[in-house]
Amino acid sequence: MANDAAAHPIDDIASQLDEVTQNGDATFGDVISKFGRTAFSTVLLMSALVLASPLSGVPFASTVFGMLIFVIAGQAAIGTQTVWLPDFLMRKTVTADRVAKLQSTLHRFGTFFDKFRRARLRGVVGRAGQHVLFGICAVAGVFLPVLEFVPFSSSIAGAGIALTMLGVIGRDGLFVLFGLPLVGGALSMPFFVYFSIFG
Repeated sequence: MANDAAAHPIDDIASQLDEVTQNGDATFGDVISKFGRTAFSTVLLMSALVLASPLSGVPFASTVFGMLIFVIAGQAAIGTQTVWLPDFLMRKTVTADRVAKLQSTLHRFGTFFDKFRRARLRGVVGRAGQHVLFGICAVAGVFLPVLEFVPFSSSIAGAGIALTMLGVIGRDGLFVLFGLPLVGGALSMPFFVYFSIFG
């Protein structure tokens, strides 16, 4: 988990993504192999950014990415040293076009991130704090399939997880403090809708 830090971590991720799809479409396995099987926060960040994009409106996207986030974050939370995914997820194809869109998003995030990133609230993103944050993301992943039924809630959750992982990668706890309320708010939306309808 400590391997994700760099001088310009988000731009580095975007550049490496370009290498993954130089020969066309790629699989999740290709992506994980490129970033290293210890890069939990990097893989979670990319998954969350896809979830925060309009792609989350595609049927079952929230379910698939919820499963992905749960499996990866859960492993990180319990201290697993390498990323493991079921074979059917490792073989799942990501088109070069979607990767290009993700790269563009990452570059925009990188510019913003480098401008505002500071060494703040380091205890929040320290080793013990990271295990707690990964655990929260894993719980969010479990509930993401429910968000299929509430418009925009998956995108809000994805944005919250992305901000949280930006904080972990950049060692800036302030990003985490902005991200977690978004995750909590998104997960509460189905309950709010239910009680609003059925009282």
